[in-house]
Amino acid sequence: MSTSNYFDNYLDLFQHPGWKQLMQETQEVFDTLSYDSCRDHKDFLSVQAARQQLQKLLKFEDLIKLSLQQLEEETDDNDTL
Repeated sequence: MSTSNYFDNYLDLFQHPGWKQLMQETQEVFDTLSYDSCRDHKDFLSVQAARQQLQKLLKFEDLIKLSLQQLEEETDDNDTL
C-alpha cells in the first residue's frame, strides 16, 4: 500500500457518517467514566485503562491528519532543495 493510499483511506473513513457516530458514542462513554465512582484501587485502574484506550481512539483522526501534514511538509522541504 502506498503512503498516499494509506492516508486517503483514512481521510475517506473520517468523512463517513459511521466514523462520526463512533466518535460521538466513544466521547459519550469517555465522559461517563469518572474516577469519583471508584471504590478501590482496582476500580481506579480499570477506569484509567478504559479512559486511556478511549482517548487514543478519540485522538486517532487528529494524529493521522498531523502525520499527513508533517509528511507533506517534509515533501515540500525536499522539493525546494
